[in-house]
Amino acid sequence: DGSKEGKHGVIRFAISSFNAKDVYGEVSPPLDTIIVQSVPVVDFSDAESVLHQLGKADVRQTTDNRYTRAIGNLGSVEKLMVGKPRPSLPGKSVPVRRTKRKLARKKK
Repeated sequence: DGSKEGKHGVIRFAISSFNAKDVYGEVSPPLDTIIVQSVPVVDFSDAESVLHQLGKADVRQTTDNRYTRAIGNLGSVEKLMVGKPRPSLPGKSVPVRRTKRKLARKKK
């Protein structure tokens, strides 16, 4: 919603998520400067490995653990990977089975 409370809520959610096992993501400035104070930063070599496994081959290190990569129509964008990725990603994604549940309706 753009409110100060909403922005703080998104940041708290991101910090909580990126501290969970096997959860990682890329952040860009200025959010990266806020988030790195509370979440683990992934070393560039590990981030590069994860990105290559995901088919992103255009990764170039800039400073420290930051890097640039092409993103759609945006061109080259600086990123920083944070969180706790697995050392290697599964070679094949496994579909999640979902069971259909019937919702009980309240009787009036």
